[in-house]
Amino acid sequence: MTQHQQALIQFYHKGFTNLALFTLPVTVLVIMWLAVSKQALW
Repeated sequence: MTQHQQALIQFYHKGFTNLALFTLPVTVLVIMWLAVSKQALW
C-alpha cells in the first residue's frame, strides 16, 4: 500500500468516525422522541 492510499484511508476513517459520533446521538434522540410521542397519542 502506498503512502497516498494510507493517507486516504486515514482521512475517510476520521471523517466516518466524526459522522458516526454526530449521527448516533441524533438517531437515538429521534427514536426516543418518536416513542414518547406515540405513547402520548395513545
